Amino acid sequence: MRASIIAPPHLFRYSMMTDYHLIPAHHLTDFGQHPLGVFREAAINGHFIIVDNGVTERPHALGIDFLVRVALQVGADELVIPDKFDDMMGTIAFATAAIARVRELKQRPDLRGRTFPNLMAVCHGQTEAEWIDCYSTLEEFPEITTIGLPKVMERNFRDRVSFLARMHRAGVISDGKQHHLLGVWSYPGEVKQAVADLPWVRGIDTCFPVMLGINGIFMDEDSKKIGLDESIEEDPNEHVTLANIETFIEWAQGGTSDDGT
Repeated sequence: MRASIIAPPHLFRYSMMTDYHLIPAHHLTDFGQHPLGVFREAAINGHFIIVDNGVTERPHALGIDFLVRVALQVGADELVIPDKFDDMMGTIAFATAAIARVRELKQRPDLRGRTFPNLMAVCHGQTEAEWIDCYSTLEEFPEITTIGLPKVMERNFRDRVSFLARMHRAGVISDGKQHHLLGVWSYPGEVKQAVADLPWVRGIDTCFPVMLGINGIFMDEDSKKIGLDESIEEDPNEHVTLANIETFIEWAQGGTSDDGT
């Protein structure tokens, strides 16, 4: 499984420890031009770039026009269209409007001929029935090539990985779409379970190893989360952070850390 390491914008160098990046769009625009340039160069060099809509860091998702502009500037492979946490109908409405707008933008004279990113839509639902309905609806859009599986699923279904494995066995999960685990909710060891039980998932993103490391905490499978602080400019515990990132990457690749965990 491919791993994206999310870091405070001033410490984006940690993201470069993999070649798979999910980046909140405002990290590329609100913290100077350097991050945008670095990730654009990474895209040219074959890194996989996903521009996220920022709903986790902001009160609501950023607008589709802004997201498309940033995605085109950085040369993104994929764009996470707006979604609404725990809201099936709101998410479907956002997705429908976003896809219609992308169709319009592709016809604009100044954008015709540009290579637009593929689209990721995020599946939400407070109940199993809602989640299945949302997935089935999003899966029908040909423009949507990837379904995002959000960390908030753990809040509603207790165990995201077990729920998704069951949905796959039931035939709900489409083999015609790619899938990405958006974030890690409560414990970083979830990635090891995902590697074992969800081989059809392409990747996962997390700020867990970075935020723990900045606070001087060596990560284990059951470490408690420290939320992303976008204001941090220096890491006083770089050696801890680097060790945490290496551990998470190894877990995502199906390996074990040096201590056998």
